[in-house]
Amino acid sequence: MLNPTNCEARVTVICHRTATITITGELDKASAPLILGQLDEVLPVEPCEVIVDLTDVTFMDTGGLDLLDALDGRGHVVEPVAGSAMVSLVLGYWRSTIPA
Repeated sequence: MLNPTNCEARVTVICHRTATITITGELDKASAPLILGQLDEVLPVEPCEVIVDLTDVTFMDTGGLDLLDALDGRGHVVEPVAGSAMVSLVLGYWRSTIPA
C-alpha cells in the first residue's frame, strides 16, 4: 500500500497483463507524483491494461490527470473508474483530450 499525503494507492491485481490500482483520498498535485513514482516500481515495463479505481477518491485536480497521462504515455491502456460526480466530471475532460 502506498500512502503519500492524504492519498492511498494499492495495486490489487497484476495478472495477464492487467493491473488494478485502487486510489483513495485526495489525488492532487502533491500526491500524484509520489504515487506515480511508486507505481513505476511495481507496474510491468511492458504496456498493459491499467484499471484505475477512483471510486473512493474524495478530491482530484490536474495532478490526477497528470498521473493518468503519465500512465498513458508509458503505453499502458488506462481505464479510469470514477465514483463521485466531481471525479466523473474531471475524467470527462481528460477523455475529451485523448486523440481517437
